[in-house]
This record gives sequence, C-alpha cells and structure tokens, in this order.
Amino acid sequence: MSNDAKVARRSFKHDPSIRLNAEEFLRSLVGNEVGILLSFDPIARLGRDPEGIHQLRVCARRLRSELKVMAPALKAAPLSSLLDELQWMGRVLGGQRDLDVLFDLLKTVNVDLSPPLEHSVFRNLRQRQATKKRKVEELLASKRYRHLVGTLADAALHPPLRGSGATPAIEFLRPGLERTVTKLFTAVEHFGPEPTNLELHQIRILAKRARYSAEVASMLLGEPAKDLGASLERVQSVLGNLHDCCVAIEYLEGETFLCPEGDFTQASQSVRLATQRLDDSIEDLKTKWREPVERARTLAAQLFDGKNQSDDAGAQHEVK
Repeated sequence: MSNDAKVARRSFKHDPSIRLNAEEFLRSLVGNEVGILLSFDPIARLGRDPEGIHQLRVCARRLRSELKVMAPALKAAPLSSLLDELQWMGRVLGGQRDLDVLFDLLKTVNVDLSPPLEHSVFRNLRQRQATKKRKVEELLASKRYRHLVGTLADAALHPPLRGSGATPAIEFLRPGLERTVTKLFTAVEHFGPEPTNLELHQIRILAKRARYSAEVASMLLGEPAKDLGASLERVQSVLGNLHDCCVAIEYLEGETFLCPEGDFTQASQSVRLATQRLDDSIEDLKTKWREPVERARTLAAQLFDGKNQSDDAGAQHEVK
C-alpha cells in the first residue's frame, strides 16, 4: 500500500469514549474510502504510476469487505447492487494490475538467468498489458464507473440502512468479523496439512477478506482486532507471493511454444530454469503461511472469548 493510502486509513480512527451507531460509522467508513478512491483516480487516469490502478482496486476490494461486515444494517437491494458494481470494478482493474505484477516478477526471476528468457516472453506480456490497459481506460471513462462513484458518495452521506441506524455499530462489527475469520479457519482445517496450490489460493482470498474485516473492526474493537488484522495481512502476503509464482509458471509454460526467435532448445532451457526458480520460491513460501494463521487463530479466540476485549466505551467486558 502506498504511504498516502496508509496515512489516510490510519487517520480514520475514533475516540473510544464516543459510541458510534451504524449510520455514523458507515458514513465515516464509506466516506474515507471514497476520499482515497478520488485521490488516486487522476493518478490511474494518467497511467504513469501503477500505484494508481492498484489503489483503486484496493478501494473496490476493501469497500466490498467493509459493506459485507455491515450487511445486516443495510438494505439488501442497494447493498447487492453496490457489491456487484464494486466486483466489476475490481475485476477490470485487476486484469491490468495482475499483469503488472507478473511482468515485474518475471523481470526479477530473469536476473542472472543463463540463458535469459527470450524477448518474446516479455513482448507478448506487454501486448497483453496494453489490452488490459485499454479496458481500464474504458472503465474510467464510462458512465457506469461515474455512476458507481456517485452512488458511493451518496452512500457516505445517506447510507441505505434497514432501520434508523441507531444500533451501535459494534453490534454489527463483532459478529461480522467472527463470520469472516471462521470461514478462513474452517477452510484451513478442511484442506488439511498439505493443501494444493489452488486450495492455498482460496485460503489467501479468505485471509484477505478477514484481514479487511479485522482492520475495519479494529476501529471500534481496538488493539486485539488490529493485531488480528496484522497476522492475517502476513498470511495474505505470503500466499499472494505464492500465487504470483504459480501464475508466472503457468504463463511461462504457455510461452514455451511461442518463442519464434533464437534457438528453440535455448528458449526451452531458459523457461525450465525460470520455472525451477519459481518452484523453489513456492516450496519456501509453503513453509511460512501457517505460523501467522495459527497466530491469527489464537488472537481470534482471545477476541471472541472476551479476553483483552473492550467495548466501544473502552471498558473491559466479557463477550456474550
């Protein structure tokens, strides 16, 4: 995450002595994310700094997770519409972002590789990037995107609440967070001691959602939820790197037969060596994700068992 985005999100804190109801919390939450989105929108449009696209995508993902946590407080129809539109936005932006990450990873793998990867490997990737970039440009210029931003801005002022919005926000945040972390730990148990790469990808997605939920909840649940979010971020990071390596291997295997220049044997050898480096990274990363998962499990148990738990007035109490 960029420093600007980190500062913006860290500045979004609340005095624990102030009881925030659902409406107040949603207005602050959505308004903060919309502000970040609007600040990175012009950067994304210029297309010179990949951080612009990345942060717009992060905003789309975070908003989806944040709205899901608060879903019981929101009307079903407008919530469903927002979630669908944010998913569309994230998917289009992700197409370019994922290729940017793949390009950088292959550049790193190619350092000191002998023989190096064929130029066509990167040229073909650049062509794919150009196609995805046009899709992003179309998104940013579309009425659909402008309407989504407007709808989010309206939601920051007038959240589409089911009732009066007077219910304390913490009554939605705590069970919402518990749901997301339970899904993660259930999946980890279900996939067993040696999950496949595809199963690890599913764990990463669940860890990311749980992390965003924990970060949102930490605004009212305090340090225990913040620590939980930090552990989940580590899980997401490790498995994200692992997934990037898997995607790179898949791309290289597809490129093996698409190298028109140079000696085919040499091209195949460079792909094989690059793939071996990526495989080695995958095996190393597989040793690093369980420790933060277990740390997160311990923190979640403490949080939901009432240990180190404070309510929105800052008083210690037992979670019922």
